Amino acid sequence: MLRSALAKIGLGFFLFGTLFAAVGGALGYGAHRDWSAWPKTEAVVSRIEWDDDTAYPFFRFTAGGRVIEVRGSVGSKPPSYTEGERVQVAYDPKTLAKVTTRGQMFLFMAVFGGIGLLFAGIGGGMLFFSVRRWRRSERARREGEPGWADILEVRLDRSVRVNGRSPWVIEVEWTDPMGAKHLFKTEELWADPTPSLPADGRLPVRVIAGAPEHHWIDLSALARPPTAL
Repeated sequence: MLRSALAKIGLGFFLFGTLFAAVGGALGYGAHRDWSAWPKTEAVVSRIEWDDDTAYPFFRFTAGGRVIEVRGSVGSKPPSYTEGERVQVAYDPKTLAKVTTRGQMFLFMAVFGGIGLLFAGIGGGMLFFSVRRWRRSERARREGEPGWADILEVRLDRSVRVNGRSPWVIEVEWTDPMGAKHLFKTEELWADPTPSLPADGRLPVRVIAGAPEHHWIDLSALARPPTAL
């Protein structure tokens, strides 16, 4: 089921996205925990410091009778704050050297979670279509009516690239009992199948009557089986 390049790429996207979303959730949870547990006060953005094209705010506030200035741990471009702006912060009462803001808490969740959900959604969609295609093919292999399809073209599918390579596909044309023609495409082949094509230019197929989208192309008719990725 995960033989096709689409399924493998989709699985990679889904796992990466899920991991990224989990990291975002963990970071967001940590920031939320600190925000909930630490004392809060109003701070003034005393200055903005640029570091490698990233702006970091410095927060000045009073705690324990002392005036504290702490550099924010999250930078941005453009700056998220302006000098003199008043911001509510939560600070570490033990060290007075770490602060967090409500915006920082949601930033982690928004950035990591958003990117993670985007990749997971793309990967999930690719997996869905790959599994649906596999199920249709399996149903046709078991229950479809046998027939023959004419080989139209062997080409590289340049819309797919894995490790710098694009797979080969065989496009075939099947004519249903009513005379209507339908175009089918094989799964990805990781070697040029041209030398292995049958001499009569046809491949056996199985198709569900009335549902040509449920079809299976028998590649065992090739003189040499396709190379797996």
